[in-house]
Order: sequence, then structure tokens, then C-alpha cells
Amino acid sequence: MKKILLSFVSFALAFSNVNAQLASGDYLIQNVESGQYLGGGHSWGTRASLISKPQFFTVTMNNGKYSLDSHQFNGEENHYINSELYLDKEYTEWNINEVSTGVYVISLDGALLCSQGFNSEVGTSTDASSKSVYWKFVSMDDIVASMANATSANPVDVTAFIKNPELKRNYPNTWTVTGYNGYDVVGNYKEGFDGGWANCSESYCSANGFKTVQTITLAKAGKYTLSAQAFYRQDIAGEFSLPYLFAGDQKSDFPALTGSENDMAAAYASFLNKAYTVTPIEIETKEDNQQIEIGFASESNAMWSIFGELELKYYGIKNIKEEFDLLIAEANNIYANYANEPFDKAVLFDLQKVATYYANATMTTQEEYDTASEELKSAINDAKTSISFYKNVKTYIDMAENLDAAGKAAFSDVKKEYEDGVIESIDYVKEMYFAAVKAQNTEGADMTALMPATWEGQTGTYSSIYQEAYTEYSFEPGKIIYQRIEGLNPGIYEVQFIASASLTDWRSTQIGDGAGIAQIYLNEATYDIEVIKQNACNPEDYTCAYRVEVGEDGVLEYGIQNIATGGSWYVAKAISLTYHVKGDVDAIEDVKSVSVADRKYFDNGSVVIIKNGVKYNVNGIRK
Repeated sequence: MKKILLSFVSFALAFSNVNAQLASGDYLIQNVESGQYLGGGHSWGTRASLISKPQFFTVTMNNGKYSLDSHQFNGEENHYINSELYLDKEYTEWNINEVSTGVYVISLDGALLCSQGFNSEVGTSTDASSKSVYWKFVSMDDIVASMANATSANPVDVTAFIKNPELKRNYPNTWTVTGYNGYDVVGNYKEGFDGGWANCSESYCSANGFKTVQTITLAKAGKYTLSAQAFYRQDIAGEFSLPYLFAGDQKSDFPALTGSENDMAAAYASFLNKAYTVTPIEIETKEDNQQIEIGFASESNAMWSIFGELELKYYGIKNIKEEFDLLIAEANNIYANYANEPFDKAVLFDLQKVATYYANATMTTQEEYDTASEELKSAINDAKTSISFYKNVKTYIDMAENLDAAGKAAFSDVKKEYEDGVIESIDYVKEMYFAAVKAQNTEGADMTALMPATWEGQTGTYSSIYQEAYTEYSFEPGKIIYQRIEGLNPGIYEVQFIASASLTDWRSTQIGDGAGIAQIYLNEATYDIEVIKQNACNPEDYTCAYRVEVGEDGVLEYGIQNIATGGSWYVAKAISLTYHVKGDVDAIEDVKSVSVADRKYFDNGSVVIIKNGVKYNVNGIRK
């Protein structure tokens, strides 16, 4: 049988205008050996290659020969496969001959178009015995017909409903890209190629975000899922929202970058390995040929995003009874797992009531099932919201276990309300937790939770290496950045900092080398920051701690202030706050006043003072 087929292939090649059976039309050209599609890739993104996602070609017969229009343009006339095997070249006519039912060979001047491996460039061969030279031509009608076989366990890939699902370069009339400021072009948005084979797109810190969108037609009613490959990296500090894949009103956030990818080519290689799958979006249509907008978007200017490799799957018409039974099972499962856990009791009761009622109801019509399903979904969603809320509350309950006895006592009412499932506001829980932290009164009690997340004062920049650190060039003399805490109990509080300062090589200053660049301050007390060499700066090596007395006003304000008149550079990061019993403050002040001549004890090269059998550093902090 094989010998007969080969002789037929040889015959077809010898008479290339005979037996041309393929009708003109739009087709996916699928390689039989690999299962992958003919499309643009590799060199400039337009080299004829095997690709993972479908790309339609317009195949046009003219006097027994065929042109293969790729729709990837390089000038008005250049969008065909030519003898150089690029997809954006001049009009070229090929021979296409059927060698067995639905299987074809594509040739030019006796050379057969062939695969050369998975995701590889396409080449030519004269070996008609190789399976690599066999191709199938799949029309949209073929894809729609295949949807009849879809089931929930075996979905049909219908990614072909998406025009240009790999976001290739030079592929017009597929995606519409806009910025949220109303412009038609987003300057930091790229399509396709970036120094290598990269059928994907990127947006780098676009000032107004971006949106890339197209409208697709879903040929059959039923259930679909839309997924993609994408990741984000936050490149600018501050407020941000995550970029996302969308379908209609539904959104699914990009995952964070976890690997070492640093350009589009590396990202695309990872995308082919499914390294960054966006959580699929479920789409359900009730009518054939329903249209929906899909795409990618971001409202943030702080992100570097790369995205592509869209995938659309069809699962068939839903089984109404099957879906309803799944909802009943989900409701019962939630009730069984959380009936004895902290939970909004009213929500839990409603969930059980609805599930019990419909589990015993008799339903026969679509309308009855739809009504029951909507009520079940609503009760389940309310339950999930309550579960999520109480998990957030549990975070504060767990943190409160680390408080001292006074703190735990101040938080005891909240813990009881949590166990009874009657808490309604997370803001209330936060407020009571911070009050409990402040209520602590034992030596060394941890108050770090009270420290603000951001600095106030003169605007500066955040370090790219130490994201929570604060750096500033040409910080004006006398200017400050600070954090303020109110409502503290009177006592001694110790703030631990990472703090250092340096003169810059390229800016002038009117002070001499050494001290006097910047100071830490706590309420009215000030302390010089250690001066370091610019080229030897590792801020985490410069940890220091200072104690200050908080009076009846309950206010602690701490920060950093610049005193140089020229350029300086500093890092300050407040990392912990602890409470100390007031009785030790006089001894600390005595230690700090000890003359340099009396500082005779050294520990690993550092000055150490011993007073009354206790070791202190020069700032009076216990060693």
C-alpha cells in the first residue's frame, strides 16, 4: 500500500497541474507529522514555520496553481509565501495535490514543503516518502462541524475563532489597541518581534495603561473557556492594579513574573511551555453566533507586561440537570465543611435552606432549572464571600496571639465575636487590633504593626534595590521625612532603623568629609547617621536603634532630616518598634553621657559600655 502511495506522489509531482482538487478558500494548513500549523515565526516573525496556534491562509486557485496569502503584510503587495519561504513576500504560485483523502503535498519547482521538527522553520524536501511533506487544509466549516463532538471531558479547540491569537507583527485588521487617554496608539505597546522569535506583545509602563481588543463570533451555543499566557512585573513603586485578560465583563489577572525572562523572546519561549497560564475565563452562550469582546488590558502605569498565546476551547451544550446537581453538591459541601467554623450564621442558614429546598423539588422545564440555579449560585457566592471575609479576620486573630497579656485582654471581645460569627466589618477588626497592640505594657512588647507603611514629608524616590528604603539626591537642608504614631501609652519606645548617608561624587557640598550629612530624629532628639563610602553601600549593614520617651500626649514622631547644603544621599527604613519599661531611662541617659575616654570595652571591634553589669552601645541600647 505504501509503495502505491509513493508512486502516486511522484506522479503528482511530475504532473503538477493534474489532480488539483483543493477549492479556493480560507484554510488552516496543518502538518500531518507534527499536528502544528503553518504560520509566521522565527526570523522577523514572518519565516514560514510550524506554530502552536492557528493562522488562516487565503488559498486561491488560478489555472490549476495556488497562491498562499498569509495576511502578514510587508508593504501593500507583499503578503504571500514565496520561494524563500517567507510569508510577507511577493505573489507566488504553488502546486497543491491531493495524495490521499484530505491529505496534500505543496510544492514549487519540484521541491516539497516539509516540516523540520516541532516549532521549527519549515523547509523543502524531495523525499516524497516522508510524512513531513503531508498537509491538511482545515476550513472554518470543518472546525464548526467538529464542535458537535465536544464534551465537558473532551473539549474542542476553537482558537481559530480568534484572529491572530499569537498577536503577530504586521498582521492588520485583527487587534485594536487604544490607550485610556483616548489616543489611538500606545507608545510603549509592541506587537510581535523583539530581537528574536516572539509571537506575543508587551506594554512597558504605559502612561495611561492600554487595551488591546477584538470581537469574536462564537459559532455554537454552549460553554467556552478563554485562557492565555502572560506575566507582569511591577517596575515603578506606588499604587497599581494588575493587568488582565478579559472576555466581556469578566477579568482574569496576569500572574507575576517568577523566572528570569527579560525580553519578549524569552517570554515567548516560556509561553510555549505553558509557564505563565492565566486562569481561564468561562464563557456561556445561549445562542449560536453570539459575539463577545476579548483581549488584554491594564489601568496601571507601573507594569511591564507580556502576553499572548490565547486559547479558546468549547465544551458543548451544558447538561442542565448535571450542572444543577453540581451546584447542590457544592452547597452541601460548603455547609459540611464550615458549619462548625467561624462564619456568618445567617448566610450559612440561607445556604442550607436553599440547597435543601431545591434538592427535594421537582423540576422539568428549562425555566425552573434556571431559577433554581440562580438562587443556588447566589447563596453559594454569599457563602464564599463570608468564608473569605472570615479568613481575613482570622489573620488578625492569629496575630493577636503574639500580643502580651494586656494586648490579648484588649482584643478578647473581638475574638469572641469572631467565634460567634457576628463580625461585619474588617475595618472594625483592624481598629481593635491596633488598639490591642497599643495596650501592651510589658518589657520588649512588639509594636511594629503600628508603624505606617509610607513616609510623610518632602517627596523623594524609593530605592530600586531596597524597595522600602528611602533615597534622595539634593535633599534640601532642614527638610524631613517622617512617620507619626498617635495614641500610645506613656513609656519608652525603641525604633530600629536601617540608616546611612554618603556624599555623592558628582554633587557639591559645603560641609567637610565625615559627619553632618543627615540625622535620625525621634520627637525632639537627634542622632547623626553614620557616613559611608558611596561605592560600598549595603544599607542593611547599617542598622541602629534609638529609644525615646513618649509622654502623656501619646505621640511618637520619628524620621530623618538632611542638614547638608549640597548633594547627599541617604537610606532610611524603620523596621521595628518595641515598648520598654520607663524605669530604665535614667540609666540609659547616664550611659550615653559617659566620656569617650571611659569607653574601654570592646566587643568584636565595636565600642561597648558596661554599667551596673549590663552591656550598652554608645546610644544606651542594651547589647
